[in-house]
Amino acid sequence: MDKLYRSFEDEFRGSTDDISLRLRKYLPLVIELLPDSNAKILDIGSGRNEWLNLMSDLGYPSLGIEASGEMSKGKDGGKFELIIGDVRTEIKNLNDCSISLVTGFHIVEHLSPEDLVSLLIEINRVLVPGGLLLLETPNPSNLFVGSHNFFLDMTHKNPVPSALLKFLVSKLGFSQSAVVPLHESMPRTEELSLERVLRGVSQDYILIATKESGTEHAAAGFNQIVEKHLRAHTAPEMPEAASEYDQHLADVLISLTARISEMSGRISEIENSSFRARFRHFLRNLQSFLT
Repeated sequence: MDKLYRSFEDEFRGSTDDISLRLRKYLPLVIELLPDSNAKILDIGSGRNEWLNLMSDLGYPSLGIEASGEMSKGKDGGKFELIIGDVRTEIKNLNDCSISLVTGFHIVEHLSPEDLVSLLIEINRVLVPGGLLLLETPNPSNLFVGSHNFFLDMTHKNPVPSALLKFLVSKLGFSQSAVVPLHESMPRTEELSLERVLRGVSQDYILIATKESGTEHAAAGFNQIVEKHLRAHTAPEMPEAASEYDQHLADVLISLTARISEMSGRISEIENSSFRARFRHFLRNLQSFLT
């Protein structure tokens, strides 16, 4: 099963180079929120170790937990520590307040609700005060993702709406959080269409949260940092795209109504002109007949 799933990841998620390129957009955000280069990183469900490689290349001491040895096989190059095992149990062996950044890319959707809550509690425990959490997961507000793409992966259990994940972290010891929708499949530069509303909008989202510390950034400052680094990558969600599409249809209808009104006026002019010409012709004929 591990080899089969590795092949599935390669085909449907993308190559390690593709994923590494996609993950690079988070680096400036992490560096600003986590300026200490000695800060220890934990990547849960580290998969093919794309993120661990990026972080260790920057000099951060990095640890990954991955259930499948096949997924991570031959990918560490000795640059970071890797634990092969179930994250739900292995994270319990880590010390309190020992990690500065916990990341999980496409892992929460593999967990039951009970396991997700338990994992968030453990993440909060191992994070230092003010520590950072990044969780990326499929965005079920995209109808095609929520009803189709999500179920391509047989190991997926539950889609996790962003509002739910944000609620959970707010109740489990995290003081600040932000959600950013990402990865639209049909760029906004393309013509508005119903297809873009249903499947071309945000396919994933990232949740960024910080553990309570008593010395948090002001909420506005935290949000500004997130926006500064991820604004260029933000994708529209379905409600936004639907509103744009509705406005587009309204504009088209107004334009068509104006054109129809203009054409009706021209037709009336033509009809009136034709009637006048026929009437004049009738009068000439009548005059000729009478004379």
